[in-house]
Parts: sequence; C-alpha cells; structure tokens
Amino acid sequence: PEERRVLQHALMKRLVSCFDRLDQVQRDKPGNWNLWRQKLISERYWDSLVEAERLVSEEISTCVAEAGVLEPGWNAHIFNQAVHIWRQQKQQLAEKKEVKKDKEKQKKEVEKAEKRKEVEA
Repeated sequence: PEERRVLQHALMKRLVSCFDRLDQVQRDKPGNWNLWRQKLISERYWDSLVEAERLVSEEISTCVAEAGVLEPGWNAHIFNQAVHIWRQQKQQLAEKKEVKKDKEKQKKEVEKAEKRKEVEA
C-alpha cells in the first residue's frame, strides 16, 4: 500500500512535469510554423519541434496507461488531476513572482525617499 502510494505520487509528478514541456512546444509551434512556411527556419529545426511534441504526447499517454495499471480506473482521472495540479503550481509561481516584484518596487521607493531626504538636507 505505501509502495503503491509512492509510485502513484511519482507518476503524478512525472505527468505534471510533461505539461510545462507540452505548453512550451504548443506556444512555440504556431510562430515557428509561419517561419518554416516562409523558409526562415530549417526543415531540421521544424522536424525537431514536431518530434518534441510527439515525444511529450507519447510520455503523457504512457503515464495515463501506467495509472490504469497502478490503480484500476485511475487512468480515466489522472490527466484531469494532473492538469489541475499543474495549473495550481503555475498560479503559485506567478503569485511568488508578483510578491517578489512588489518587494523590489517597495525597496526602490524607500531608496528614492532616502535619496530625496539626503538631497533636501
């Protein structure tokens, strides 16, 4: 039971990690397709992008299939669960970046205020 839980957690982690790569490939593909059509990028580069998308999709399919082996019926739900986790992680990362940005902004404002005081004195 504990071993199964560890395997399920590892499989979920593996699947969630695929989504960043898939997202990147899917965001890059339309722009690169236009460049490829205009012969501004090589056939080799385009083929590597298509191959990367295929490999990530294959890894996702493998994870879903393995989920059904680990826990019968889980393969019907793991994909949606992984997408949910991935979105939560992206949201948390965005929030951390925003907090860091706000802290830097506040620090700069304090520094400006201190410089103004120095100039006025």
